Amino acid sequence: LLDQMTKTLLRKRWLFPDEMKHLIHVTGERFPIP
Repeated sequence: LLDQMTKTLLRKRWLFPDEMKHLIHVTGERFPIP
């Protein structure tokens, strides 16, 4: 669910820098992001 939501948000490109950093931090703990 989180991965699908992240991809959708990235496609829409309306995330703010702070939200993006938070997503990277949260998802980075679950699986590595290249």
